[in-house]
Amino acid sequence: MRTELENNNRRDINAILAGGAAIIAVSGYFAWHSLHSPSSENAAQSVSSTASSDAAAQQKSIPTIDAETLQKKILLDKNAYQLIDIRPSSDYATEHAKGSISLSVSQLGNFSPNQGQTIVIIFDPNDIQTFEAAKNILLTKSAPSLFVKGGFDAWKSVTSQTITSGDPNSFVDQSKVTYISVEEFKTVLSDPESRITILDTQTADEFSKKHIRGALNIPLDDLEKRIQDLPVAKTIIVYGADELASFKAGVRLTDIGVFGAKTLVGNTILTDASGLPLE
Repeated sequence: MRTELENNNRRDINAILAGGAAIIAVSGYFAWHSLHSPSSENAAQSVSSTASSDAAAQQKSIPTIDAETLQKKILLDKNAYQLIDIRPSSDYATEHAKGSISLSVSQLGNFSPNQGQTIVIIFDPNDIQTFEAAKNILLTKSAPSLFVKGGFDAWKSVTSQTITSGDPNSFVDQSKVTYISVEEFKTVLSDPESRITILDTQTADEFSKKHIRGALNIPLDDLEKRIQDLPVAKTIIVYGADELASFKAGVRLTDIGVFGAKTLVGNTILTDASGLPLE
């Protein structure tokens, strides 16, 4: 009796062990099939691809350059860089980096630098939205690009190379201007040996209506990019449509590096009352 009972128990144990082994085998098969099926492989590849894309996106960025280093590089080769100011045009008009141009973010998308030039972006460090929009546009361009670290404020803090609109209430701007009266100017005109250039900074339309005879017309807004049109080795006598415009012209000349110019003072320069030769 005991022997038969032991045999029955042994058969039960073997049956349980066999059933367990079968379950393990079936589970293993389905697990292997799931891992090696095309859909699983595609899913794994998709996850891997997404992770790689995310990593690449995180690595994509526009490098920065500090203002002092940039200015040294520009001194070595000013044609290698195109400064672009993406601040509002009104801020640019008030003061901007010498040699920079003003472009909105939308205009930046259509801008192409000269061959071999690096785009350098000057921005408002407080305007994060415009900064990010500019960065996304630059990432689509093949031309190399940089951001000035700290934006315009950083540029201004390490250099005097800025162009201002000319504020008559600014002591700094006032110090940039050397005046000459109408009477002193008449004396210069009467001297046959005087070497002067009379610079008229009115608009082309204003100039066509009335100007001092023999004057060279370069509108105020064009002075910075037409500096090469100014003759050398001559004293420049500059004036505008009125006294304020003349002052702004005097400031602009100093800002772009034309020193020694003299600014005609007065609001009657372009009237018959001045006694100047007009046409």
